[in-house]
Amino acid sequence: MAEFVVYVKDFELGTKIAEVGADLNREVIFPDSFHFTEGIIGGETELVIIDLDENQKITEELILEIRSSHPRLPIVGFFSSVQKRRHKKVKNLGCTWVLPRSSFVKNLPTLIERRMKPND
Repeated sequence: MAEFVVYVKDFELGTKIAEVGADLNREVIFPDSFHFTEGIIGGETELVIIDLDENQKITEELILEIRSSHPRLPIVGFFSSVQKRRHKKVKNLGCTWVLPRSSFVKNLPTLIERRMKPND
């Protein structure tokens, strides 16, 4: 099981996330699909990252499945542009943080470091 599970198809962004994880000595895994797999997310997982620009139905189901199995696991989702109605919906489904893509990329190291703090 990985410490960071990343559901992102964008290769460039995935590379950046992997680099930040490596810099912080964290294992990052990119599942092959946007479907929940219990064997990937587990007790060692510190953070799940989801590209919310992917298929709306699939990403919302993914959030629900993760949240039902791991109620305290932080989930960060991001959009390429602000979508107020969907932002509210994914927050209600269990996304811990929902950010515009530009803010996510800019604050990625901080998000990851914040998850590394004990008793968070």
